[in-house]
Amino acid sequence: MRVNLYEEEITEEVKLVTTEAEGRIFYGVRFYLHSPNQLHHTPSDDDRSAVTFWLRNKEKAEKFFTHVLHSIKQS
Repeated sequence: MRVNLYEEEITEEVKLVTTEAEGRIFYGVRFYLHSPNQLHHTPSDDDRSAVTFWLRNKEKAEKFFTHVLHSIKQS
């Protein structure tokens, strides 16, 4: 699968999220995208567009994103 995000869609809002499945906790790094205010009926209605990278623990998330930044610097 390929997901394309364009500069106009990207925000600086990033959030660490967690979920539990089958007794295990998974960590997600969620990147929020620009979203029209008309989609949000109340402050608690957070159905904004986002991309989430799910990993098994925080250390793997940190290692993954460190690798991404290193790859950008090397190119």
